Amino acid sequence: MANNLIVDTGLNIIGQNNPNGVYLNVDKLSVNSIDVNSITSNSSFIDTTSYGSSIIGGFNSLIATSSNYSSIVGGYCNNVFIGSNRSSIIGGVQQTILGSSNAVIGGGNGNTVCFSDNASIIGGNVNIINYSTNSVILGSCTSIIDYSRQSGIIGGQYGRICNYSYQSFIGGGYCNSMDCNSRRSIIGGGFCNSLYKNVNESSIIGGKRNRIEDSSQSSIIGGYQNLLCSSNCSAIIGGNNVSLCYQSNTVLVPNLWVNGCISPDNGYTCGMTITQAIGGYTLTFVNGILTDLQ
Repeated sequence: MANNLIVDTGLNIIGQNNPNGVYLNVDKLSVNSIDVNSITSNSSFIDTTSYGSSIIGGFNSLIATSSNYSSIVGGYCNNVFIGSNRSSIIGGVQQTILGSSNAVIGGGNGNTVCFSDNASIIGGNVNIINYSTNSVILGSCTSIIDYSRQSGIIGGQYGRICNYSYQSFIGGGYCNSMDCNSRRSIIGGGFCNSLYKNVNESSIIGGKRNRIEDSSQSSIIGGYQNLLCSSNCSAIIGGNNVSLCYQSNTVLVPNLWVNGCISPDNGYTCGMTITQAIGGYTLTFVNGILTDLQ
């Protein structure tokens, strides 16, 4: 005959491998009006104030106070701490979720989500999301999103989005950063590029040690140690130690080589040549520009 167990009060079910627990050999478990915590892991613990939570496999993990319906699956020394409801850690070593509901850490080593609901870290090492709801770090190393909700870092190392830089993104690169209200902006690759202080809807793509300050809807593309400051709707393309400050609606290109023609804004078609005889002279115009006088 099948072994049946009917439970009417709170219960922690502890697997056979826990030396302090009891092994229950049952074919059917019926639960009436309770939330059951389950542990099938060595040296792991679920606090009695955390309902409906589970630790499956792994070693020395903890689900602490008031973390309901949360889980740890595999890994070593992973922790879900105070008030982290419906959150999960899957694999990895020394991962931590603290005070964050609906948060996820999947794999990696030493990653932490603190007070950031709906945030995720997937893979990577020693990454932190702190007070940044709806944010994500994927496969990065030693990167941080701090007080910057709805932001993301993918890949790279030492990426930093901090101090109310909402809805911003760093993709790859090394030592790239956004700080002090740099919102809805992007850094794509490169080395030690930065958006600093009130930079909105702006971007740095590639290059090394480029910087944008106090500017909106502006960009730096490539180049080395270029600075764009207090200039809206402007751009620097390439160059070395180039500065563009207090000049909005401007594009700065240190050296431009054009293989073709540039159409002027004067009604002429690109490449149009006109010859006119005026006062005994023959004038030749290309794109509306005088190019020859005979």
